[in-house]
Amino acid sequence: MSNHLYYTAGGSLVLGGVMAMLKKRSLPSFVASLSFGGMYLLAGYFIHQGNYMKGHQLAAVTSGLLSASMTHRLMKAPKKTIPGLVATLGFTVLGYSSWKIWQLYQDGFSLRPE
Repeated sequence: MSNHLYYTAGGSLVLGGVMAMLKKRSLPSFVASLSFGGMYLLAGYFIHQGNYMKGHQLAAVTSGLLSASMTHRLMKAPKKTIPGLVATLGFTVLGYSSWKIWQLYQDGFSLRPE
């Protein structure tokens, strides 16, 4: 199911934030990774509860913000490994969640109440 991808991405970001806090005492990285990871975990929860569109839309917005911020950081950072990996994660999840939203629309999902 789709929720596993979002749970994995969210857990990876949270774990990365904890590691950044423990190794480098980077509070901004810790807060940002908890925020983005929490949004991915919430998206996975929505999908697990059957609210597919809301979950995929939240994941797409989260991925767009994550990709944009990490791409900006990637351009400025002297060490490009971590920002590059996180930006790649964001772009990958953005592509997947956008594809799932498109599938839901093709299956007749509408945002307007009937």
